[in-house]
Amino acid sequence: MGRGRWVLPAAAAVVAAAVYGVYLYRALPPPAGDEPHYVLAARSLVEDHDVDLRNDYADVRRWGPVYPAHDRLDHSVAAFDYRGDGTLRSVHNVGLSVLLAPSQALHPGHRSAQAA
Repeated sequence: MGRGRWVLPAAAAVVAAAVYGVYLYRALPPPAGDEPHYVLAARSLVEDHDVDLRNDYADVRRWGPVYPAHDRLDHSVAAFDYRGDGTLRSVHNVGLSVLLAPSQALHPGHRSAQAA
């Protein structure tokens, strides 16, 4: 019994994992809930270096890639003008968006689950 007995099973495992990974990448359900809002806030941090989401919700080029097949992304459920000056800030803490920002910097427009 040679030392090379593990090569074929290891190669099969790598191929199986790659095929499964591609399947998961393609089979992700459409974004729902808070996901598009967190990703949009992460994109704002990367592209604008701010947490003002007004321009992000207003521009389909900003939210379209993270919320495809929809004609709009409603900010009223996830952002609010707390100061009364027109600045939209997320109703969520910025922590998760900060964690998602590197994936948005590397893969702009991808959903967080796909980019990770």
